[in-house]
Amino acid sequence: MAGRRWLGAAKFAGDGHVGVSITTVTNLVRHGCRGHSRPDPPVGPTADDLAAVLADLAPFRVTSPPTGVAIYGYRGKYLELTVPDLADGGQRG
Repeated sequence: MAGRRWLGAAKFAGDGHVGVSITTVTNLVRHGCRGHSRPDPPVGPTADDLAAVLADLAPFRVTSPPTGVAIYGYRGKYLELTVPDLADGGQRG
């Protein structure tokens, strides 16, 4: 997310709790580790738009592609990203 810090979901070590942060995303960055310029036009307004941009965000790697999910009557997208070894200073991608 451009302009704000956001953790998303986090599992806290040792205490057995999980935290989830919910936010409105109005745009992302072009690269997750450098520059932090924003794409223009911004990310579209749907969960599909956001999932597609996240799945293509360098230098992260998709380990589980975007799939439709529903919980408590709300629909959304689920995907998993991993951070590669950034020994090269995040210059990949």
